[in-house]
Amino acid sequence: DKAYFMKRIKLTDAKMNLEQLEVMAKIGLDYAQGLVDFTDRQNVQFHYIQIKDIPAMFELLDSVGLTSRMASGDGPRPIMTSPVGGIDPDEIIDASVLAQQVDTYFDENEDRFCNFPRKYKIGISGCSKHAVAHEIQDVAFTAFKDENGEVLFDLTLAGGLSKSKQIAYRANRYVKPEQVLDVAVVCAEIFRDHGNRHNRNKARVRHLVNEWGLEKFVNEIENQLGYKLQEGTVEPKITPFNQRDHFGIHKAKQEGESFIGFATNSGRVAGEDFKAMSDICKKYNAGGIALTSTQNFIVYGVKDEVAQALADEFDALGYP
Repeated sequence: DKAYFMKRIKLTDAKMNLEQLEVMAKIGLDYAQGLVDFTDRQNVQFHYIQIKDIPAMFELLDSVGLTSRMASGDGPRPIMTSPVGGIDPDEIIDASVLAQQVDTYFDENEDRFCNFPRKYKIGISGCSKHAVAHEIQDVAFTAFKDENGEVLFDLTLAGGLSKSKQIAYRANRYVKPEQVLDVAVVCAEIFRDHGNRHNRNKARVRHLVNEWGLEKFVNEIENQLGYKLQEGTVEPKITPFNQRDHFGIHKAKQEGESFIGFATNSGRVAGEDFKAMSDICKKYNAGGIALTSTQNFIVYGVKDEVAQALADEFDALGYP
């Protein structure tokens, strides 16, 4: 329908705090015909937006530090990271800090990163359950601990969905936490400069990697970095796909707190429900809601003694 638009809101660490939830609920109800969608890149989409309402929406988003910059278009898309970064006691590393760093870099250097051949998708995972779906990212960093207990990231390239879908290749390189930003930026520049600008159907990182071969692409990464990455001979042990969720009540890293995983019906949430979720979080003074790569969600920062009561209210709302 020509009268309507879709607006995607970028969540850099997959999380929305109480203030942000309130604003998102308002946008859904007032401007998006009461519909809120959770995407599989851990963002929120509003459909049925009218152009006249965009300034008011921008003002609301701005008031709580949210943006739609680089959430769409031919450039870096929102970076996927663990929804329980900084919260899960079992995590390998809090990768949300790195995701924030990479996102900030792209944002502050927008002039160099706003005109790619097509979209560019990164995942940075510190999750013990590998909840970031590294297999389908253009470039992904998956944390593990080596035999000395040092945290490294396994680099994978050229994954993706849509028509030409393929599972990412291991680059056979390990990346140190302090190298993640460099590698993410260099891969972006290689794609920007060498990606196919003549045919949008062949304009993703995977097409370039397939055309060049993995070895040439990895060599080019190292050439542009000006240093060699550590050889990555062994693939880290990866959680099977059907065991990657965080459903149920779990003890958080924070003393006396839990986080709780809930399911949606393929990511679509009625505006009234979203408002109710926001209200329940407020009522129990939770930290907020984090979105997962499976279009489900986690309520974080929940005091242990009210965890079951909060879970029951969400369950009664239709989110088990």
